[in-house]
Amino acid sequence: MGRRRIAIAVLAAGLAVGLAGCGARAVSGTASVAGAGSSAGTVAGTGSAAATSPSAPPGVNAAAVAWADKFCGTVLSLTDIAKVPFTPDMTTPQTAKASLTDFLTKASALFGTAVDGLHNLGAAPTPTGAELATKMAAALGDVKKSFDDGLASLQQADPNDPSGFQRAFQAAGESLGKIGSMKNPTEGITGDPTLEQAAAAAPNCQKVRGLDTSAAPTS
Repeated sequence: MGRRRIAIAVLAAGLAVGLAGCGARAVSGTASVAGAGSSAGTVAGTGSAAATSPSAPPGVNAAAVAWADKFCGTVLSLTDIAKVPFTPDMTTPQTAKASLTDFLTKASALFGTAVDGLHNLGAAPTPTGAELATKMAAALGDVKKSFDDGLASLQQADPNDPSGFQRAFQAAGESLGKIGSMKNPTEGITGDPTLEQAAAAAPNCQKVRGLDTSAAPTS
């Protein structure tokens, strides 16, 4: 299970790197930006970023930089799963069920929060950003659903029924394995200079740069 926990962090890194190809070519491994929710599919007008937003270099869209920072912050939040301690307690079927239930509950909540964050980014600075947002939110929502399905199966399992419980436990564990088969939501989306510049200037996007190496297992 430790490897599966790491896999979620690696997923976040992989999404970030994949997004880089859509708009952050000048920053190797940096995530580009997206917005989602009620504003997905719309294009933001010009205007200054909020006072708390990161400053933008001259000639760079300040609103896009602020949005990029929020998006990359959402990507970074997925790596928090690595901070959730999970060592299956296989002492009894009851303890095994409790430990996996706890982990799946936290994993589902984490991905749910990330999806909510995408829904609250605001209008995309470009049509490409809106497309990225929609696909990203849908992809993370699918991962959350796999956790929820596994959790539902596990919660219905009776620890006093060895064969039935074993099947439910395995099904719940397999829900984590689905992360590795998740399709890159940025596939087929071409580059965008506005997103490229915004990602290069956003502090959280700079933090994302090292995820592909720091999240990888060392053994």
